[in-house]
Amino acid sequence: MTPGLIPQPDIGYSEQDGAVPCLSMRLALLVTLRIDLLEEPTMAGPLTITASNFETEVLQATTPVLLDFWAPWCSPCRMVAPAVEEMAMQYADKLKVGKLNVDDHPAVAQRYGITGIPALLFFEGGHVVDTVIGAVPKSTLQQHVDGVLGNA
Repeated sequence: MTPGLIPQPDIGYSEQDGAVPCLSMRLALLVTLRIDLLEEPTMAGPLTITASNFETEVLQATTPVLLDFWAPWCSPCRMVAPAVEEMAMQYADKLKVGKLNVDDHPAVAQRYGITGIPALLFFEGGHVVDTVIGAVPKSTLQQHVDGVLGNA
């Protein structure tokens, strides 16, 4: 037995002064936290758009779509990603937000003339209605989202 610890029936070991919770108390806390996490409502993030789901998720969408053309190696893409993710959560009921990896799906990028990334295209009714090229500040992206949604 470790010095300073005394056996506790059915609950493991606890320090004599009670400063460190015993194993069962820690386990109960973790279970409680895990249950809280499971019950927490989840927010929608950007969809992964591919060549196979592009038609359905983007062109046939019933709401406007913000599509982020990106690549994992692209530093400016990583800079703008948090703003794109925030737009997905903030406008989940009004705007579909997706991300398309141009390395994995070059045909879609070529179809829309994407020559530089990040390229953020807004679709409505199957057509491009607005475009933002480059890593722009969140406020700029917000202005474009509001313009497309008619909130300007």
